Amino acid sequence: MMNAEEPIRRIWHEYNLAPVQSIVSLLPDYRRYIVNDRYVIHFSSLQDESVDLHSEKEAYRILRGASVPVPETIVLDESGRVVPFSFLITTRLKGGPLSRSWPDLEAPDREHLAREAGRYLATIHTYSFDTFKTLSAAPGDEGFTNGYRYIQNKFRKYARKAINADRIEKTTIARIKMVLDKLRPLFERVEKASLLHGQFHLNQLWQHNGELTGIIGFEQAHTGDPAFDLQSDDRLDPSFPGYLPSFYEGYEQVKALEPQNVLKQSFCKLLFYLDRLAVSSPEPREAYEENHNKLSRQLNLLEINTVHLA
Repeated sequence: MMNAEEPIRRIWHEYNLAPVQSIVSLLPDYRRYIVNDRYVIHFSSLQDESVDLHSEKEAYRILRGASVPVPETIVLDESGRVVPFSFLITTRLKGGPLSRSWPDLEAPDREHLAREAGRYLATIHTYSFDTFKTLSAAPGDEGFTNGYRYIQNKFRKYARKAINADRIEKTTIARIKMVLDKLRPLFERVEKASLLHGQFHLNQLWQHNGELTGIIGFEQAHTGDPAFDLQSDDRLDPSFPGYLPSFYEGYEQVKALEPQNVLKQSFCKLLFYLDRLAVSSPEPREAYEENHNKLSRQLNLLEINTVHLA
């Protein structure tokens, strides 16, 4: 990312916002900056399909006034006219990212915040929709009518990317498809889509004085199966190390988890590894091998755990 000061000043001038007095990067998130302690600006490349600022804005609109605090949208500009980026300006939540303060918190505070985080995610999942699709879907895009079609589409998209990038063997893709065929009845039972965050982890949660003040980072928000948000190993576990039971306790205080959710989560975790293989660069080799090994272990585990399914 280039130096942000000049484009931010240009944007603030264009939209007649207060003169820029301070700019603070929200590292490690190099795309977000706090401006004047009042606003957060989120940049995205015009060609970056992984960051959907329109979906982020729509998620904030849906959740405004809910028990899950979210920022208020000030400006969304995807034209590239002012600066050669898309950008979303929102109000700033009180406090700062939980990821920064987590190491210094006492155990009771960590338990409380993990529990509250579970409640937040479950509350988001209580918003239901008739179809499974992105929040920025064009008019006429009907999406998918059940959870199986939704997850099948994700599998096909990730598999195609990984094969085209020569990152995975076609025999492995065939094995994954066989597992999905066995899990089809479980996914088909999901007839109503839920609002999903898309990448729920510690960096997206903000806290102040031991209390959550809100959640950001909805650029991958869409409607789908809640199992997709509950990929524990690479998203939730590192976020709440040792406190995942507290997280799920909070979650189930709002929304019950069905027993078959474990298998669906396991498959969604497999898709997460597949997606990482597809988008990761060839270097460093160690990172590729780590993702490939995780995918292999997860696939082996799923094959064992679905033997009893027709």
